Amino acid sequence: MTYLDILHDTWTPIAIIKDIRGASGLMWVNQRLYIVSDNSHVLYEYQHLHNRQLRKISLNPHGTLEEHLDKAIKPDFEACCHVDEKVFILGSGSAEGRFEMVVLDHEFNFLHRASLRHLYDDMMACGAIDPSDFNIEGIVVRSNKAWFFNRGNGPNQRNGIFVVENWWTDSFKVLDYRPIILPDIEGYATTFSDAALIDDTILFLATAEKTNSVYDDGEIVGSGFGVLHLKSLEVERFEVLTKRYKLEGLAIESYSDENIHLILCDDADNLGDGTNIFSLRLERKYQNIWNL
Repeated sequence: MTYLDILHDTWTPIAIIKDIRGASGLMWVNQRLYIVSDNSHVLYEYQHLHNRQLRKISLNPHGTLEEHLDKAIKPDFEACCHVDEKVFILGSGSAEGRFEMVVLDHEFNFLHRASLRHLYDDMMACGAIDPSDFNIEGIVVRSNKAWFFNRGNGPNQRNGIFVVENWWTDSFKVLDYRPIILPDIEGYATTFSDAALIDDTILFLATAEKTNSVYDDGEIVGSGFGVLHLKSLEVERFEVLTKRYKLEGLAIESYSDENIHLILCDDADNLGDGTNIFSLRLERKYQNIWNL
């Protein structure tokens, strides 16, 4: 078992990016932070947390920068990963128009788009999940297998994890669906909002809102950080980090036998406040013992 002793002080951002709204996922690649937005056909490259340089990468085949789109037409990109010299950015599948995946090369140049419709349909069938409860918010990948995190903020609160083999090919196979129950925050269910993988440990974020819809946003109740074991998918620890911010992005900046440094971001649901970037450090004092 992994033990987390939460010892954080004041919860304040290390950077605020005014140009980005709807931040929904993070990647840390080659000392640069990449930010996915759920309401833009743009991937944002934050070149250095101190220099504050922002580059916009088009996720369209024609190279246009489409930002801050209305809810009815936004792509709802929520999950992302960097695997085998390619970058994958995935739509949530929570409504029509949200079933696309964008593939970039290792230099973050656009390669192509692909539909996730058949994959997501098979995932819903495996979990017996209605479309109104389907909302992919995160992905972690090892070799040819991926774990997809369904945010259970729909009417039936189907929070859980899909396990898929050959997930990026036409020969994908949905292996399993595992319901995951997380602790409440002030009586409201917490549901997955992102995840990252270190060895056999899944680090994840979860949020609680006053809503029962995968489409409509609600008032934020709080966000928490937790740990799952990759093989058992058992929750080993969960702690509330903040009751102010809706944390939706998690990336591993660096890790060693002694320390793990994480970068997090929030989504203010298009309120015009920009995106807050946070830093979180975990200290490994002994084997499998982490202090946060």
